[in-house]
Amino acid sequence: MPERKVAKALCDGLVVGIRQLGEERGLAPLDWRIIIVDEIPVVEGAPCPGSDGANVCLEWAEALSMQEYTFDEGDGVRSWYLIADIWEIEISTLAHAA
Repeated sequence: MPERKVAKALCDGLVVGIRQLGEERGLAPLDWRIIIVDEIPVVEGAPCPGSDGANVCLEWAEALSMQEYTFDEGDGVRSWYLIADIWEIEISTLAHAA
């Protein structure tokens, strides 16, 4: 299915691009993925295993001028978001499920 390969290539390219953006700013890496929510592509970042997740996420959020969600996700989880044209970028201190 060629369209799936194209979609995967586009998602992979976005993930590589946002990782490079972080490297250029001296940020510790996050685990990035692209998901679709209500037909809107969302670029989602979460702490990498073994990292200081809360501080890494806060540094990214500050570097990208993101807004923190005001709702309580529980267990001390914090999340930030940024709307960039048709894209939504979210960072959460909660690691992605394996």
